[in-house]
Amino acid sequence: MNKGRSPALDIMSKRELDFTVFANDVFAELRKDEELSLSMNAEDSTFVRFNGAKIRQAGTVEQGNLAFHFLKNGRSVEASIPFSFDLEKDRAKSVGLLHSLREMAENLPEDPYFSPLQSKTFSSANNDCQLPKSSDLIDLILPHLQGGDAAGLMSSGPLFRACFTSRGARHWFATGISSVDYSFYTKEHKAVKGSYASPSFNEAEFKAKIEDSKQKLAMLARPSREIPRGKYRTYFTPAAITEMLHILSWGGFSGNAIESGVSPLRKLAKDGKLLSSKLNITEDFSLGLAPRFNSRGELMPEKVELISEGKLKNLLVSEKTSKEYKLVSNNASASESPSSLVLKGGTLAEKDILKTLGTGLYLGNLHYLNYSDVQEGRITGMTRYACFWVENGEIVSPIKDLRFDDSVYNFLSEKQLLGLTQNPEIILSESTYEARQVGGLRTPGMLIDDFTYTL
Repeated sequence: MNKGRSPALDIMSKRELDFTVFANDVFAELRKDEELSLSMNAEDSTFVRFNGAKIRQAGTVEQGNLAFHFLKNGRSVEASIPFSFDLEKDRAKSVGLLHSLREMAENLPEDPYFSPLQSKTFSSANNDCQLPKSSDLIDLILPHLQGGDAAGLMSSGPLFRACFTSRGARHWFATGISSVDYSFYTKEHKAVKGSYASPSFNEAEFKAKIEDSKQKLAMLARPSREIPRGKYRTYFTPAAITEMLHILSWGGFSGNAIESGVSPLRKLAKDGKLLSSKLNITEDFSLGLAPRFNSRGELMPEKVELISEGKLKNLLVSEKTSKEYKLVSNNASASESPSSLVLKGGTLAEKDILKTLGTGLYLGNLHYLNYSDVQEGRITGMTRYACFWVENGEIVSPIKDLRFDDSVYNFLSEKQLLGLTQNPEIILSESTYEARQVGGLRTPGMLIDDFTYTL
């Protein structure tokens, strides 16, 4: 592929200039006692659905959303409208909404945790991406899906995020991702799930992913084994650990959730509990997967250590939580959820995974995760797709679905967390609910002793 300046980068630069002009026009409509934050997200995406390794549906989506945070006299109002980069129409709609928000604010009580906009910081990131043309990308993908019943979704195109405020904060983030989310099925309707996502589609990397999935598919043809409930040594692939990290992000690292008692890691923060010294987790924006800025135009540090050698070191704290609980803000978003999480790797070589596992379970994917007891950090969920029973370092058979239920204070403890793989994988967000999402994480696989299965 041509490694020169990509067309996507030219689009990103133009969009940044257009949004700057638009935002300045809207801010010009404000009165002296008013403040406004404008947060935008948009996409230019191509989607292709395939089934039986053939294209079944293709289309494009160009859409955006613009969120308003209007502040006046100790009161604040939020609302959003569609955003199209048709600047004349967007400006007219925005000025109309601004008038409505002004009227609404006048009838609201004062907010006891009101915080005026203060940041005047600036950032601009147009992450260059070598995105193939959609037709070329399809030609790269489909040949590798042949020889199996493959179904899935391909998406590709640039993504845009911005936050400009009337106080002078100016933040822009744009990137481009090509992703393929796929499953191979056996005649017995068993499946192997895989995914590949990158800002520069690498056919060799994609082919390696497909070949690994096809090897696991062949193993799924063996009769499934029913595993009795109990405790088993278990290896979790990076895809499975991704699901664990996602659920831990539901309040696990949130200052508000810790202080209000609804965090699964509250005992880590308040009761002196410890996790394994092998565990190191950081919110790391240097990966370039997500923007550092929040909807108030505030900029987070590039790296925030959350867990260091099993000890809770920092939390994600928004300005509102800072005021409510007298914590020091690190400019986290209102949700106080990580968007670029990194779990540090360990010393377990990928080639030695099965040998080190010995006898136990190899879990390729998990689903239906939830908390069975938030206060105790207990997580429940199901095994899914390519999950196998291993004996003496060799895969013996696929397993029938199992439900697990265990506490992070157990399976991530010094005693039970046996090892992390050497080469963590970057796994980008595949969410397309309402819109394609930015963000992702980097995680290794994990070997755990005596993991609890209940059904």
